Amino acid sequence: MIEIEVKIPLTEENKEKLVHSSEFIKEKEIKDVYWDTDTHDLTSKDVWLRERNGEWELKYTKNEGVAINRRVMDQYEELENENDIRERLGIPTSGSFEEDLRNTGYKPFAPIITIRRTYRRREFRIDIDSMNFGYSLAEVELLVEDERRRL
Repeated sequence: MIEIEVKIPLTEENKEKLVHSSEFIKEKEIKDVYWDTDTHDLTSKDVWLRERNGEWELKYTKNEGVAINRRVMDQYEELENENDIRERLGIPTSGSFEEDLRNTGYKPFAPIITIRRTYRRREFRIDIDSMNFGYSLAEVELLVEDERRRL
């Protein structure tokens, strides 16, 4: 599955426009802990390793070679299986996933608590995120099976 998304910094005005005519789906609290090395081996390449509510995820860009500030929209692939994440990052198996991450130089660097309100408009999912450090963001997402599909 391929996720195509646009991230929008929120103001009250654009928040109202985004959720107007959308169906409210749910609200939930998300506890993320992001991991990387001291030299930012992942985040500097737009790769995001996180433990979300006790489950591991690796999210990496499909826009390789395009600078973040030059993108109109982002495309990411997500791995949610520890073995797939190990393979993608080259993490050997000798202990638990977390132990092996630490032994390979990864450590937690950003704990974030987010309140997410999810809406649906046609085939689009709209997430309104309010984070524990005072930042709010909207993500408008479309999931597609075929990466050749464009908005």
